[in-house]
Amino acid sequence: MFLLHQLNGKRLLLVGEGNFSFTISLLLKISGKKSTRLSTSPYIISSCFQKYRDLSCSIKENARFACNLGAEIWFGVDATILHQHERFKNELFDYIIFNFPHVGGKMKLHLNRLLLKTFFASANLLLSEEGKILVTLCKGQSGTPYDTERKYGDTWQIIEMATYGELTLNEVHPFRSSDWPVYNSNGYRSLEKGFQLDEALTFIFFLATTPMLQLITPPKRLNTTPTCNSLNWKWLKNHCILNNIIKLQNTLPQTLHQREKKRKICVKPIIDFRSIKVRGGKGGDGCISLRRLCKNPLGGPDGGDGGSGGHVTFKATNNKTSLEHIPSIIKADDGEKGINRDCHGRNAEHLVLEVPVGTMFKSSNGQILADLNEDGAVFIAARGGAGGKGNHYFATDVNQAPEIAEYGADGEELSYTVEIRTIAHVGLIGLPNAGKSTFLRSISRARPKVAPYPFTTLQPHVGVVKYDDLQQVTVADIPGLIAGAHRNRGLGIAFLRHIERCLCLLYVVDTSLPEPWQQLEVLRYELEQYDPHLLERPSGVLANKMDLPQSTINLKELKQYVEKINLPLFPVSAMNNVGVLPILHFVRQLYDSSTTKENFDEKEQ
Repeated sequence: MFLLHQLNGKRLLLVGEGNFSFTISLLLKISGKKSTRLSTSPYIISSCFQKYRDLSCSIKENARFACNLGAEIWFGVDATILHQHERFKNELFDYIIFNFPHVGGKMKLHLNRLLLKTFFASANLLLSEEGKILVTLCKGQSGTPYDTERKYGDTWQIIEMATYGELTLNEVHPFRSSDWPVYNSNGYRSLEKGFQLDEALTFIFFLATTPMLQLITPPKRLNTTPTCNSLNWKWLKNHCILNNIIKLQNTLPQTLHQREKKRKICVKPIIDFRSIKVRGGKGGDGCISLRRLCKNPLGGPDGGDGGSGGHVTFKATNNKTSLEHIPSIIKADDGEKGINRDCHGRNAEHLVLEVPVGTMFKSSNGQILADLNEDGAVFIAARGGAGGKGNHYFATDVNQAPEIAEYGADGEELSYTVEIRTIAHVGLIGLPNAGKSTFLRSISRARPKVAPYPFTTLQPHVGVVKYDDLQQVTVADIPGLIAGAHRNRGLGIAFLRHIERCLCLLYVVDTSLPEPWQQLEVLRYELEQYDPHLLERPSGVLANKMDLPQSTINLKELKQYVEKINLPLFPVSAMNNVGVLPILHFVRQLYDSSTTKENFDEKEQ
């Protein structure tokens, strides 16, 4: 296993000793097979997970014999929290030995891996600077190249578990039971079944050192050094690579549980417009069947009716904010066919899709067919077909054995244009590169794309601003507008519709450019050409990029223009998060005023 002369003057901790036979074997090896107490032996502490009162008489006798040989015995020691034990927490050991760790069974892989993981993490705190941890496993359990090949899910992955204790593999030795004649390996099935000691391996770990330049890219990561240790021919035949003790150079530990790389933030834009085609489920066909029994050959018709097809329904909910989950083609399930013995087919379940509150459904000619403006409102977009009647339905006094049945009716097939009437409480409007996305990132957890080129934002992004009274206000980053947008230039009219679905507006102006008031004039002109009522909505002006040169001078010109149109002005630097607090107060005022007005209009209606 390892050279005994290395143990002279060392402090040893033996963990998980089931019957203390290995402790006795180790002590007898050191004392030269003399059953006398060691006077100059290394300081050995042996621990057992079981409590003393639960041990058998033979194990108690072994414990007393080990104490007479010079060992210190502790019972009820948990190997996963060694560092918390009162006896060990202030001790440092040169060797910590754990033979055949297990949780009561070999096939509980996840529990055995957890045992190794927590043991290494705890034993690391009790190890001296040059100390080593020795763990012995049965054949094929380790999951290393030096062991019998198995699948990943069928091994304990000892090297990976050791990295949780910042340990790296140093040596691998064959565990020969002939070297320990007194050792009696018991453990599985309540100490009734022994371990398979043939071809078992002992893995020696030590603390990982600080990486050096010559260790980062070694020419050969694995260096096998032959020794004079001989093995039997059976071992040499089956494991040529282990015919000598394998020693590894001090290289970096292969940490397989490294911190995950930062994933690129995937920003999903809000989808507020979609054209869909829906189709209800087809009804099941009726059945044609005539009952023919040995005692009643003229039993009559017994064909059942078909089941009804499912409806396609939409339900408004506050848990949804986008239409991205709505497919373009939606079809409900069909009803089942009827069968004999008057068994009707099962009705298909209705297909229910959730949509945000404020979703409107329009026909192909633009007529509004439904407006789901309340949580829980339902719209049946396409009804399923009725099930066909079986021949039992058509039985009469004249025709008592009809051989006709109905086909199931087809479900409705319709096309709709789905729009979200209100995507946010506040909309950010500005020319390209005015800083709308940067401002939204500064006041919410939304992460729209930010880049120094025009039209970075191609879809609206919505962020949520949370206030101290737990009120939440949504703010939408609208794609940039340019002159002539109402004529479908730039991103076109489709994005002017986004502005139409915001209750309040914030004009974002880049004050680093000359004559910033012209930006505001272009924005208001485009809104007026698209819909004059948009200028009547509560609005404010956000003078952005005040941290850049010339912004202070240009702000004076902008302030004179804003005073003429009677709008509040807020100088801000979204990049440096300066001047944001007054805007948040103003946004809350706009939200409160708009919601109060909506409630008043609903009461009048």
